[in-house]
This record gives sequence, structure tokens and C-alpha cells, in this order.
Amino acid sequence: MSRKFRKKQKITYLKERAVLSDTLPYETPAIFSNRYFYRFLVNNKVEIKNNEIIFDNSVTDVKEVLELLFNVKVDNNKASFENHERTIPFTFKIAHKKNDFRNLSLIHPLNQLMIVNFYSTYKESIKYFSNESEFSIRRPFKIAKNRYMNNYLKKRKNTKLAHNKIEIHDNEEEHLKSFFTYKKYSNIHRFFESYEYQRCEKKFDKLYKFDINKCFDSIYTHTIAWALLNKEIVKDNLNTKLDATFAGKFDKLMQNMNYGETNGILIGAEISRIFAELILQSIDKKVKSNLETKSCLHKTHYEIFRYVDDYFVFYDDERVKNIVTETFKHELKEYNLYVSDTKTIEFVKPIITDLTIAKTKITELINENFSYVIKDNATEDEKQWSVSLNSKDVITKFKMIIKETNIEYKDILNYSIATIEKRYLKIISKLENSENQLLYTDMFVAYTMQLLNFLFFIYSVSPRVTSTIKIVSLISKLIQFIKDSKAHNRIFKNYQIELIYKKMYDETFQILKKNKLKEYTQNETLYLLLILNEIGKDYRLESNFLDSYFFDDGIELNYFVIVSLLYYIKNISRYANIKTKLLECIENKFKSYNKDNLRKNTELTLLLMDLMTCPYVDTQDKNRFLSLNDVTDPATQNKIVVFSLKQKYWFVKWQDFNLAEEIELKKSQEVYS
Repeated sequence: MSRKFRKKQKITYLKERAVLSDTLPYETPAIFSNRYFYRFLVNNKVEIKNNEIIFDNSVTDVKEVLELLFNVKVDNNKASFENHERTIPFTFKIAHKKNDFRNLSLIHPLNQLMIVNFYSTYKESIKYFSNESEFSIRRPFKIAKNRYMNNYLKKRKNTKLAHNKIEIHDNEEEHLKSFFTYKKYSNIHRFFESYEYQRCEKKFDKLYKFDINKCFDSIYTHTIAWALLNKEIVKDNLNTKLDATFAGKFDKLMQNMNYGETNGILIGAEISRIFAELILQSIDKKVKSNLETKSCLHKTHYEIFRYVDDYFVFYDDERVKNIVTETFKHELKEYNLYVSDTKTIEFVKPIITDLTIAKTKITELINENFSYVIKDNATEDEKQWSVSLNSKDVITKFKMIIKETNIEYKDILNYSIATIEKRYLKIISKLENSENQLLYTDMFVAYTMQLLNFLFFIYSVSPRVTSTIKIVSLISKLIQFIKDSKAHNRIFKNYQIELIYKKMYDETFQILKKNKLKEYTQNETLYLLLILNEIGKDYRLESNFLDSYFFDDGIELNYFVIVSLLYYIKNISRYANIKTKLLECIENKFKSYNKDNLRKNTELTLLLMDLMTCPYVDTQDKNRFLSLNDVTDPATQNKIVVFSLKQKYWFVKWQDFNLAEEIELKKSQEVYS
């Protein structure tokens, strides 16, 4: 997000905010967040002290909810979680490469609470051990004390419209990007544009890029102790009080949230990136020291930068590069990590990547076609500015850039959509502020139709969750603009709105048809449903299509699909058969799982909690689902349902959902923005 679109404000510090920023993957549905879970922790003073969960026991029925949410037994106003720490994460797939996917994971609420306690206890240790490497350019630096609010979102929050149901968030911490601030670069592209990078280009003739093969999947959790305490000492003292150290506690935490696994760490949450960072910091330090013994000096014979698990080595002499890479391979192997041979790239002056060339060309293409033009010497009755777009022509030029630079669509898609959105918002603003808007409406609508045609074309080639969020971001702002204008009975005529909405529907429907639900393309679909939900009842999908899309191929519907589909169909009568199938699917999901592990399972725990607040599930069904989770006492069932309704939401925001606002809040959590 561009700096000029940000507003920075100081905030106070609450430890619970870790669940807002560091425990979830970015690629989750927009209706899902930890915002209400955070409020539950704060409002009910739920925290860990002396290895026990304590809470405000003056709150009615909170005890029963805590037992269900955290899989613990509450006695008076505290609960021991001993023997309950090992939980089963909810792992879901997202599209990654062609015909390939990446596993991301949600952490159980109990382990998220343990992360809050861990951050509170060891935040200074995290900062200390993140400052060991001269190579790292993305590392925790200090506790975040600022929040950033996008100016567009701020403007919309201040809009006083009767139809506008944007929820005002009083707690400023809920807009925090991360628990820690990071040094030096939150985005790898800022490094490429930095003085540091340009200085190295002047100083050295060559650049060698490599990364670690399946880094997070390959990390052995015990190696955190090797990294921070010395491998030999750890191996020689396995029966000592290692578990009481910072390294031992971090190791155990990462194991517990992954059901005791020591091989591999969960992918998605920021805490996993911090865990990996501490290990790689130690490896960096050892590499630098070993290279000095070989008369290879940093910033003299070479210069290295590491962004998470991507390394950039600047050098002149091939012998130096070989020494550096062999030293890295040796040190990484000590930690069961290996260089990815398929992702090594060498550059010589001029040091410029195909991606940089493509970005430059696409920026020129966007500047030429997606900006308004001021007309000279126009009279008051003539258009002072104009926009026009030939999507067919721009699509051809875009494809030519992809072909000429030898990059893939997925590598440039996010950048392209985000850049177009910035230009389009300027055009919307221009129209909003124009004195004679009727002069420009037809032109704007024609331009918008062409823009949507272009966007959906480039998106359809390679849908990814991140690019879906980008395209929904742009469309949500357009929808919000139309709704605001309609509320004031200005700018758009009904037939013009219908043209735009029909285009959105047709393009979205084609994407859904082309990318029928697969095990690893579920989240992309869920964001597209939000567009259709936003444009109203006249553009709803047919029941038969939803039935075949979600239920025909025998793919098990996961938590995200279930709640998103339930959010979309609501209690709408035409979807009665879909709802029946969905409730059966939920029941079977609970019934088919090992009863002893039901509450250890993150997916089923989150699903059950969200069903308690769902306005589209009746009380009888809620009680039935509680019974399947071993809550059979009617009085206890009632307490849980009543408390949940007072809580309003747990993880899914079922009502009063404003797409434009929620997407902006989602984008504020983008990992490397």
C-alpha cells in the first residue's frame, strides 16, 4: 500500500493483540477474522498465568464457553490446560503453482492464547535473537506502537449515509498490521528499489539468488535450541532443564500447535516466520564467521541480503561465490535444510530481472490506458476530462509483455491489479467531485465495462487468493461508490447500474464455471461469492448451479467453504435444498470424527463456535451440534447459545458485513506489503 494512502497513529499496548496479527494466515475468507475472539479475551480478562487459564468469573456463563472453546475443565475461575496443549491444526490448501498447491494452517484457540502469553513473556528475547544476523532484511525490531488507516477506508467510515452499515471499530489495536515492527523491508520490492541495492549494483558486477528448499516444511523444531544454545551442548544435555529456556518453550509451542510434530512447522502465521527467522539468523552468523576464516570478508569481497528464506549474494569473483554457496550448504545441512537447486538464478550487469522489466512495461501500459486525460480549452458545457479504454487492445499488449519478458501471469498479477485500482480510484474521485456529473456518466460506465473486461481476463488465467483479494478490493469500492451515489439519487441511472452489475455477474459466473471447486481452489471461490452477495438478489446464483458446484464431485467441504456458503445462502427460500445438504454435511463432519479428539480439532472447534452465533441456524440445530460435541445437558447448551449471541460473533461476521471495509482491513494484514 502506498505510503501516501496511510495515516499513522499512536496506540496503547495490549498483549492480546497478538491474535490479531501473528496467529492467522493472510489467505482466509473476508468474513473470517480474529477480531471478535480478541474482544472476547479482552472483555472477559482471559489470560494465562502460572500455566493456568484465568478469567473474569463474574461474567455469566463464561465458564461453559471456555470449556468448549479451549478444551479445558474449569474449576472456580481458572482452568489447567495440562495434557491439552497438543491440538490438531486446520490445514487448508491454496493454489500456488500450476497444478500445485500450498498448505496453510489455522491454529487452535487454546494455542493462540498460549502465543499471547509467549509473546508477553518473551518479546524481548525475540527482539534480541532477531538482531544477530547482518544479512537479514526482514526481522522483528521492536513492539509495534502505530496503526495505519487507509485514507479511502477513513473517508468511507466518516460518510453519514442511512444505508451504510459499516461497523465502527473503537479499538484502534484492531487495525494493527503486526505485533512487531520489522527492519528493514516489509516488501522485497522495496529492497530492489532501495539505495542499498543500487549501491551493491555499483560495487559488484554479479548477483546470485537462491532460496531454501521447502524451508518451513523442513524445519526440525528442536533446531531452535541448536541455533540459540549451541547444537553440541543441547545434544549432550538432553535430560537437563532445556524445556525451561526460551528456546525450549518456543520449540514446545510450535510442536503443540502442530499436534506434537517436530518435523516441519505450520505455514501461514507470522509466529512461524519468526521461529524460522531465529534459526536462519544463527545460520547467517555462522556462515559469516566461517567465511572470514577463508579470507572472504562481508562488504568487501561479497555482500549478502536475506529476505525470509530468499538469499541475494552480490559478488565479482566466481571463486568467492562458490565459497559462499558451499559454506551455506554446509551450515544449512547441519539444520536439515537445503538449497533449492531449481530456484537459483545468476545475473550479471546490468543486474535487472525479467520481472522488473515486465513491471516497467506494464506500468507504462497502465499509465497510458487507465488514467483520465484533461482537455485543453474545453467550455463549461463540454467535458473537462475524459477516459477511454479498449480492453481488447490492452489485453493484447499485456500478453505481449508477458511473452517478451518470459514471466508468468501469477508473478505480475497482484502488482497490475493494485496499480490499476489506484488509477481507477482517482477517476472515481474525479467523477465524484465534478460539477456537472451527467456529462461524464456515460463515458465512465463505458470505461468501467472495458476495465472489468480486462481485469477478469488477466485474473482468469491464474487465479490466486492474493490476486482475488486485489480484484475484489477494486470491485468492492466500485460497488460502494454506486450504492453511495444511488442513496443520494445522483450520477447513475438504473440501467447503467444494471449494466455494470450484470457484467460483474457474468464475469464472476464464468470464473466459477471454469474453476469448479477443487481441493486447492476453495478460498478463491469464496471471495467471488462475496461480490455476488454484494450486488443483490437479482444477481444470485441458481440453486442447481450451487448444488453441482459444491456437492457433485464428492470433495469434502472444509470449514471455510461451509461458513461462506451458509453466509451466501442465508435463509433464502430458493436455497432450501442447499441448506439441508449443508446441515447434513456439518452433522456428518462431527459424527465421523474421533470423539476423543473433537475439541482438539481446530476446524471443528471453530465451526461449532461459529454455528452458535449464526442467525441462519435455528436453536434446535445448534443444540444438536452441541450434543454431537458431547454437550448434552440442555441447561449447558442454553448457556452456550445465549452467551454466544451476546458475544455476537466468534470468528465469522454473519451480518452487517461491508465488503469494501472488510477488504481494506484484510489488506492491512497483508504479510509482505
